[in-house]
Amino acid sequence: MSLICLFPYSCMRIRILNLLSSLLLCSAVAGKAVNKEGVTCFVIKTSWVYGSDNNGDGYLMKQIQALRNQTSSRWVARLAVLDTKPFGSLRKMLKKLDDDRVAVGAEWISGQFRALEGQGWAPGYLEKLYNITDEAIRTCPPWTNMVVVSGGSDLHDADFVTEVEKAAAEGVDIFSTGFYSRFQRPTASPCERFAWKEGVPLCKENMLVACQMDLAATAYRWKKLLQEKRYFGRLGVGDSQDGILTKMLIEDGWKVKKMNDRCLVNTFNNPQQCALEGNAWDDAFPWRAESYGGACVPFDEIRHKLSVKGQHLQMVSVNLTYDPKSNVLGVGHDAPPALQCMRLRDSSKWLGPSTFGRLCAADIDYAELPESLPAHVLDTRMQVLENEQAVGSASEQAVVMA
Repeated sequence: MSLICLFPYSCMRIRILNLLSSLLLCSAVAGKAVNKEGVTCFVIKTSWVYGSDNNGDGYLMKQIQALRNQTSSRWVARLAVLDTKPFGSLRKMLKKLDDDRVAVGAEWISGQFRALEGQGWAPGYLEKLYNITDEAIRTCPPWTNMVVVSGGSDLHDADFVTEVEKAAAEGVDIFSTGFYSRFQRPTASPCERFAWKEGVPLCKENMLVACQMDLAATAYRWKKLLQEKRYFGRLGVGDSQDGILTKMLIEDGWKVKKMNDRCLVNTFNNPQQCALEGNAWDDAFPWRAESYGGACVPFDEIRHKLSVKGQHLQMVSVNLTYDPKSNVLGVGHDAPPALQCMRLRDSSKWLGPSTFGRLCAADIDYAELPESLPAHVLDTRMQVLENEQAVGSASEQAVVMA
């Protein structure tokens, strides 16, 4: 792989890690008779905050345990660590785990890799994150069939790998499933956007376009990615590379299977999980940077907000959508409890459509968008980026033909 390296020491360390990963794989083959018929490789972006020490939330082990609970054992995981400080307990965690399927794929540690600046992403952080993701994808073992990229706080249903394998056997190049998310129907009415109703999606549908997908709920044909030299990190600046690349692949003829009648992935901070944890949902300002998409908060925090600004707020109880066939929420096939949800009392101040625009609207809500809704910055940015990629692809093709 050719990688533009701003930090030579870090890149050298990645190459060493790749070599060690290959040696570990050889050891695994010798000791555990690894199935080489084709595995699903999970690339997990992680850092110390997902560990169990130093005030970490322990989500990495939860995610790995969800993989170990899969009905199919044909999977491996490669960790991509990008952080300002070392993930000190990671090796100890992996040693205690004692599972040859899990290894570090790539690791970049530098004080320059801070994630946040103010209330937004630090300049250049997302680009570095996509670059290390591309590197880790290429450390999956040679017998990998499909690859899934996870954000480090996602849980997969026990049948997820099995469904990926079925799709791969059918010749599918991109498999997707619905997922639990705080961005479920973002242009619909606050709180009600999560409500169970005949004909509405069971969770957020994975439409395989920017603002309408999650990489953790998407699997790609691994060898095809490598053979066609596809990279998330080479698509310019921004946070929509997943949607841009996927759209390009589909337009180039990649075979797709969408399973939006199932919810096989539980992404962090969603209303269904929030209700199960006994907390309330704050949907008063889901368009603000500090609470983008809404937030799960303790009832004490809700009560405090109501005591201060109760005249502007209201509480509603919502029977939530859910997938009765999935156990990714950890409650069998039972419905999650009703969600106690706070929103603004004045509906004229609900800014979902103008905040998220047409690009992010669920199919079921698209017709309800105001005709006067102006062009959204996301719509414009995506069109510009797609045009740039089309020009770039055409130029590359011309060079090849010449």
